[in-house]
Amino acid sequence: MALGSTPFLYNPPNDEGTWLTWGAVHQSDHFSLATATTALVNAVVPILPIDPVLLPPRFPGSLTLGWLVNHQAIHDALSAALGIGNFDLSFVNFGDKESVAVWIQYNAYIHQATAAAIGQLQAAKVSQQTQQALSQPVQPQGVNQINPQGNRAILPQGNPGITTILSQPRAGTQIAPQGSLPQAPLQPFATLQPQTAPMPANLQPGTPLLPGNPGVT
Repeated sequence: MALGSTPFLYNPPNDEGTWLTWGAVHQSDHFSLATATTALVNAVVPILPIDPVLLPPRFPGSLTLGWLVNHQAIHDALSAALGIGNFDLSFVNFGDKESVAVWIQYNAYIHQATAAAIGQLQAAKVSQQTQQALSQPVQPQGVNQINPQGNRAILPQGNPGITTILSQPRAGTQIAPQGSLPQAPLQPFATLQPQTAPMPANLQPGTPLLPGNPGVT
């Protein structure tokens, strides 16, 4: 899973404007990680409000602490669901640039590790689905099985709309692929000539048919 916002999270904000931008990108990345994890594993990752970052002195220390607790809870849930390690990101001195820089690096790193774990699970899932698909028997093209009702089969694709009705089909009966049976070329009606033969001398018009004749006149 490649998350485009992860590299940006390595950049330490240095004023209110950059913190606002960082906070919005950070929240978006959390949402992507949480939704991807929930789709892959049987776990629910909480979506908690972590944008904007509640920085002192603009916000009371209790709100800043609440922000850090919410943020840590999300990462704890992600790490537990994915089976990866985690850092304690619940403490940082936002008044100290060095402390902030270290916290930013650790936070960005765990975002990157989480995205990598998601990517590995996604690849494994695709591989499993591919193996399952390959293990299924493949129906040869041009052969249609009798449907479950057992009385109708459609000729292969490309046949001019002819449906074959089978009066007493047997289980497993298949329609032959198109082109597997020899076919004589059709001739235009104008070129067909009636088949004529001399009438036997002893058979005159109106003579009754012989016994056993199938009744065709």
